[in-house]
Amino acid sequence: MEAHQWNTAGALLAGVAIGWYLTRALRRPEIQLGDSRLLELTEADVTRLFRGGLLPAETVTVLSDPFFAPWEELSRRLPQLNRQGRLADAIEALPELCTSRLRTCKDLQRAYVLLGQAVHSWVHGANVPWPENPVLERRDPAVPRVVPRQIAVPFASVCARLGLPCVLTAAGTDLWNWRMVNPAAYMTMDNLRCISTMTGLDTEVGFHLVPLCMMHRIEQGGLLVQMLNVPYWLAYQDFHRVVPTLRGLTEALGDCRTMFLSMKQHVDINEFYNLYRPLLSGFSPKGVVLEGVGPTGITTVDPNGPSAGQHVIFAAIDLLLSVAHDSQGAAHKFQKDMVGRYMPKQHTDFLHELRCRIEASGTTVRDAAVASGGDLLKVYSACVEALRQFRMHHLGIATRYLANAQVGTGKSSFRDMLTETIAGTASATPT
Repeated sequence: MEAHQWNTAGALLAGVAIGWYLTRALRRPEIQLGDSRLLELTEADVTRLFRGGLLPAETVTVLSDPFFAPWEELSRRLPQLNRQGRLADAIEALPELCTSRLRTCKDLQRAYVLLGQAVHSWVHGANVPWPENPVLERRDPAVPRVVPRQIAVPFASVCARLGLPCVLTAAGTDLWNWRMVNPAAYMTMDNLRCISTMTGLDTEVGFHLVPLCMMHRIEQGGLLVQMLNVPYWLAYQDFHRVVPTLRGLTEALGDCRTMFLSMKQHVDINEFYNLYRPLLSGFSPKGVVLEGVGPTGITTVDPNGPSAGQHVIFAAIDLLLSVAHDSQGAAHKFQKDMVGRYMPKQHTDFLHELRCRIEASGTTVRDAAVASGGDLLKVYSACVEALRQFRMHHLGIATRYLANAQVGTGKSSFRDMLTETIAGTASATPT
């Protein structure tokens, strides 16, 4: 055959191959959450299924409708109002605004943060020995605080629309309250700021930006879609694709451990413990009364405050690596409560999807690693150890900042809980 004939034949074969690939791609069924078919996911699938992913690519720094300018003004002045003990006057002068004009998810998230900060400041501000106003207000500890309707009614409405309890959660404080100094640069501590705060302290900013950077580190490089695809690869014994995923997750956990250790550079122990920690407390056990909410116009709620345990990614890593916690222990109960009550819907959807895919695969990473040995066993064991080391450092940091407290910011018995998570993680290591 002449050279030009070979070229023509090659071009035809290439065209047929491309056409076959495109036809297959176009005919690929659209994947839905909980789909019984175990199909390989793409980044586009994850973005669609979980409404942009677990960490928003951007946030709104100001509510888009000028109608809500009074809320933004309250948020801007909140640190000063807290410090000077003048928050009550500012809230009394606030109009009660209808939330129906909050039409986007990002606006709802922004409203959730600024209203949540106002509610927490109202409930707990008198428990803070501000340098400008160090005399604590005397209150009967048995009597729940009544949150004024100007902030209680819209906060309850926004929480209902987001599917969250009427309290600040880690999603709000860590994932929805940030902005980039230079949007064209990387997401690093130096290039990040909190949009609004309750104290105006760098300590408050650092306390939330460190976990934000951890979440970003785990999301980057396609790790989320790879985690969801691990069951698919296991089902077809594509271990050569599972190995780099576990290796990447191990490296990410190591980087997160380093970020955790940087907490002492960004968060002052005394400022955190005395000035900011009280504001993060939830409303359990005595609860707070939301004025103007519910059929009777008075609703009492008693949720816990924000906690690192409310971040979905570590629950997902536990699930992927078959890390099980004692079903009768504090860690299991705490994680179950966090997943059931304190995570946004797209986060619980992610966990549910991962669980469904693991069940559909008929195996787990741990079982496959033990059965096959070799590189898969090696990288699986290294990944579990990286998670254990991360939790060891978490316990050390938490003990450092909560040395005089029996409970964490989410009212959890943090020492018992973290010790149990370390033990549960270690028990997943193949012997």
